[in-house]
Amino acid sequence: MTTALLLSGYDARSHRHWLNTLVRQIPEVEWTVVALPDRHFAWRMGGNAFLFADHPELKKTHDVVVATSMTDLATLMAWFPEWHSAKKILYFHENQMVYPASQSAPDQLHFQINSIKSAVAADQLLFNSQYNQDSFLAGVSSLVNRMPDGLSAKLPQDLKQKSKVIPVPLADDLKPQGVADAKPWQVVWNHRWEHDKGPELLFQVMQLCQNLPLTFAVIGQQFRQQPAIFDQIKNQFDQQISHWGFVEKRTDYLAILDQSQVVLSTAHHEFQGLAVAEAVAMGCTPLVPNRLVYPELYPASCCYQTNGQGNEAELLVKMLHHWLDAGRPEACVDQLQWQNLKSEYLSVFKLLQ
Repeated sequence: MTTALLLSGYDARSHRHWLNTLVRQIPEVEWTVVALPDRHFAWRMGGNAFLFADHPELKKTHDVVVATSMTDLATLMAWFPEWHSAKKILYFHENQMVYPASQSAPDQLHFQINSIKSAVAADQLLFNSQYNQDSFLAGVSSLVNRMPDGLSAKLPQDLKQKSKVIPVPLADDLKPQGVADAKPWQVVWNHRWEHDKGPELLFQVMQLCQNLPLTFAVIGQQFRQQPAIFDQIKNQFDQQISHWGFVEKRTDYLAILDQSQVVLSTAHHEFQGLAVAEAVAMGCTPLVPNRLVYPELYPASCCYQTNGQGNEAELLVKMLHHWLDAGRPEACVDQLQWQNLKSEYLSVFKLLQ
């Protein structure tokens, strides 16, 4: 039996879902999972090799080592010669090339260089979307051009040759019961309560929708610190809000998706967008920006214009108003179901007969 060590350097919810899916759906592999909690982002990114170093499982030999891209694979390979003969795979749920520096993680260049070193060290790079792969390789090219020396002009092409796109599969509990389009519609916003998910735009949209037959379910993952705009949303639009706050129980969360007609994204960063895809699988129509990963997954009729002129909210609400009159367009995420991705994953582990 193939043995695999699976390392998650920052075990966010989508990362955990991915590794649990692999363990459950590929029993032909003997899995060993070592994951670090998703907190203290800057320290996790910079110091996860130290945190992994004393774990006894890393000192064993494995046929395959699979690490998420937040894992410092290059350093770990130097520390564990036991991995020399193993196939090393780096999975990108996101990439550091398109994130701006923030107060909590100001040293973005350091994170970018670490991710490039890990990519060089790996035998194969897997990305959850074409957008993720393309933006990573474009970022590497930009870095090569900016640095004074030491980075080969061939580096982006070398990395591309060992890159492949295999999305994170959807969970197998997404079974819509079906709801009628009776008004008011429920619009679900089910993203992390952080600035990169665009809550300011959500505020503007809700402001413009006060006279439309709509309610809003704002139910994404919350943190101890969150943008103050959420307090404004709750205070100003309380009458429009049907559900508020993170929904802990999975069945309750799926019930809200099943009762919704539209799933809204206002994100500034999105590399696959599992929250939107889950809602679409439950029968929602995606209302998403025409950038990031979204045009790769959804028809143009579901993508609102983002022309950089500051009127995204007006364009978005105009589109929503049209749907209320004319009906919702259709979207499908069958390509993200496990049965349609299984052969891709099995080929990575050389398990295809």
